[in-house]
Order: sequence, then structure tokens, then C-alpha cells
Amino acid sequence: MGYQRKKVTQSGQAALEYVLTIVLAIIFVSIIVTTFRGTVIKLWEVISREVSAPCIGCQADYNIRL
Repeated sequence: MGYQRKKVTQSGQAALEYVLTIVLAIIFVSIIVTTFRGTVIKLWEVISREVSAPCIGCQADYNIRL
């Protein structure tokens, strides 16, 4: 009887560890995507201001946003 109970507990622990690993992976990827998206948006804002300037030496309007 004692062996069966231990086997069920180990199986439950493995399932719990699997679920927690998946949750941590999702959180990690979400943080990376959010950070990367913010960086890319800032980069594109700079590029779009450069391209949308009326002339080469002129400043673009800072109200231009993506």
C-alpha cells in the first residue's frame, strides 16, 4: 500500500512541475516580446520621422506617431 501512495505522489509532482515549467516559459516569452516590441516601435518612430521630414535638413513634426 505504501508503494502505491508514493508512486501517485511522484506522478502528481511531475505533473505539477510540468505545468509550472510551461507557465514560467509563457511568462518569460511574454516579457521578451513586450520589451522587444517597445524597442522596435521606438526605432520605427525615429526612422519614420527621418523619412517624413519635408527636406533633408529639416526637422519632422514630433506629432508623427506609428
